[in-house]
Amino acid sequence: MNKVLQSFQPRFFSFWVLAGFLVFWAVWKTSPTDVITDVKLIVTGALLVYVLAYGILERQFDVSRLRRDRGLALVVASALAYLGWMTLSDLVFSPSRSYTLIGWPTWHSGYLLYALCTGLFLVATLTRRIEGVEQGVRLAFFITVPTVLFCVLEYLGFNPLSSSVWFTSLTQVRVNEALSVFPILFAGNSGYVSAVWLLLLPFPLLVLRSSPRLSAAFWLLLAVGVSAAHGKASVLMFGAATLLLFVWAFRAGRGRWMAVALASFAVGSSGTFVYPALQQALVQAGVVTRERSFGFVAKESLAGRQVLWSGALRAAADRPLTGWGLETLQNHFFDYLPKAQLEDVGRTYLDLKPGETVRHFGYLLVVVRPAQPTVFLRQARVEIVKPHNMLIEEVYSHGLPGLVLLLLLAGSAGVYIWRSGPGPARVLALGFAAYAAYLTGWFLTPSVAPMAFMLFGASVSMAASARQARLALSAVPETLPATASPAQVLSL
Repeated sequence: MNKVLQSFQPRFFSFWVLAGFLVFWAVWKTSPTDVITDVKLIVTGALLVYVLAYGILERQFDVSRLRRDRGLALVVASALAYLGWMTLSDLVFSPSRSYTLIGWPTWHSGYLLYALCTGLFLVATLTRRIEGVEQGVRLAFFITVPTVLFCVLEYLGFNPLSSSVWFTSLTQVRVNEALSVFPILFAGNSGYVSAVWLLLLPFPLLVLRSSPRLSAAFWLLLAVGVSAAHGKASVLMFGAATLLLFVWAFRAGRGRWMAVALASFAVGSSGTFVYPALQQALVQAGVVTRERSFGFVAKESLAGRQVLWSGALRAAADRPLTGWGLETLQNHFFDYLPKAQLEDVGRTYLDLKPGETVRHFGYLLVVVRPAQPTVFLRQARVEIVKPHNMLIEEVYSHGLPGLVLLLLLAGSAGVYIWRSGPGPARVLALGFAAYAAYLTGWFLTPSVAPMAFMLFGASVSMAASARQARLALSAVPETLPATASPAQVLSL
């Protein structure tokens, strides 16, 4: 029993993997129109409190190396500075402080989520040693198997968890005039959670040499998960990663890995070609009753995002220093939208006809005739809560100082990891880099963000250990064998 408990102590990589999936899988039974975030925030907060208490009581945090390692000290100082400025911007300077703490109702991705993610990054960074990487990869593989299975069933129109009393909460999403119902666990593997496949990309690479079969199986498993993703950005980015894997295998003469790369590319892109025909056959056979849109709408999606970005940047220009606070954009977005774009929104949401125009009251849009501006013909709530770009959201929410501090945090951590040399720290950080690229068209969600920040902090901790071992190796007596491992050096 002691060995089992020891394997899940916070200093082990497997602990962070298990904790991340725990947040990702957290569900709650709510009304059909709610997005389940509250329980994820509760689980994330409980996890942070546990790790802090355990680390302090068991002395798992090595704060002393901050005095010896300026690079690590800069990373930690940047995280603390970002957290401090974010606190002031959201809870002191924001004109909408009544809900910046938790966030807008049904979204709840406000200050609390950002603060918890930053806290998890810090405790993972300061953890003395991150060990048990292969054990963590195996654990992640076995947790990913049912995750992929549920996502594929969801994508084809099934509700694999609907009959369970623990997973009956549903989120209703309208797709092409048809009402699709997603179990709240995955929200249809949409953009809310599909970034998890990018975050897991380094895991097969971590065991590529020690367990090549596990590595290949894990990569193919991720390809299946990507194939069922509604967020097409993850499909494109996974395809790019697979292409790089193929190039590496070709140059290294790894025929087996070339086959794995080709197979995973075919599987990952199959959602666009194979699943529509398969679902149509299932519908015709009466196995499933839900229609699902499989259209690739990247052009329309990009055009919509450009409208969001331009409106958010105009609003940010009015408060460049302090920002407006997290999840307040819906109150100001239409104030900064040109009339032509506002009417484009009206045509999308309110079927605007010739001779009609659009007025707005906060996030409430109404259709009127110019001759009768007080007679409302139609109305709709259009809540633009997120600009769908992490950097733009940062400058809108926390001003230019927040953006600078966030870039300093990410940049200093990235440089520190890179300077640690080849090893698991660099590999693990690739997942966060892919996730960061994904966030240029999305935003932090309680499902994936805690896992991302935990693993990014774990990669910084690994880099610190590698740097410490390298410095110790350069200072050992000449009598020590040249083949001594870093662990032997540290034991001195």
